[in-house]
Amino acid sequence: MQFSVVTFDAVGTLIELTRPPGTIYSEVAGEFGQDWDAGRVQQAFRRAWKETPPPADLAGPRPDDDRLWWRRLVVRTLAVAGYSLPEFDTYFERVYRRFEQPGIWRARAGANDTLQVLHGAGLRLGVLSNFDGRLHAVLRTLELAPYFEHVIVSSEVGANKPSPLIFQAALARFGVPAARMLHVGDDPDLDEKGAAALGITTFLVREPEHGLGRIPRTLDLPASPAPPSSSSAAHGWPGVGAGEA
Repeated sequence: MQFSVVTFDAVGTLIELTRPPGTIYSEVAGEFGQDWDAGRVQQAFRRAWKETPPPADLAGPRPDDDRLWWRRLVVRTLAVAGYSLPEFDTYFERVYRRFEQPGIWRARAGANDTLQVLHGAGLRLGVLSNFDGRLHAVLRTLELAPYFEHVIVSSEVGANKPSPLIFQAALARFGVPAARMLHVGDDPDLDEKGAAALGITTFLVREPEHGLGRIPRTLDLPASPAPPSSSSAAHGWPGVGAGEA
């Protein structure tokens, strides 16, 4: 087995939303006396996601943990949907924090079993994600955090995948050369191309034939139990399927 370190993308690979972002935005709006059409908000979210450029790469952590970027996304989402509310600042803070609370995320099918097999085999595990500091709380809530030696998120590094900077940060944290690291993700552009630029091998998750449960077999380890396929109601950040986050 040539690899000593395995890193995982988070959203769409290890974890997924239990319902679309537009539904969550609308639920929080209901706490402010608003009655929004969740489907309409979800469509607006998809458009806003595509139209909001990712935060710029920096030489270090982004000072606001990407909060300003998320605020711009929420502002754009509501503008596209045609909704507003007078208490926007309070609403945004509640929405922002809602995405780190229990019941919003769940582990994807096969995640726990695969992590258990890899960890038990002595592999060093990490997370490498275009997320922010809230991911730490999410992983703790889902009881996934103990598996990981390092959780590397873009807001804390100051670079988003596919930038080589975030992959270099992972190699530096683990203290291994690229040939010793396997990166597991679901996005050919963000995960595969970014890793390949540094000579890091990638395992692309493609359900059901190339899911998380196949990773131990790829590494010549005992296979983890075959999990049921992920529900079609699973959602990644854009809310159009876990694999598109």
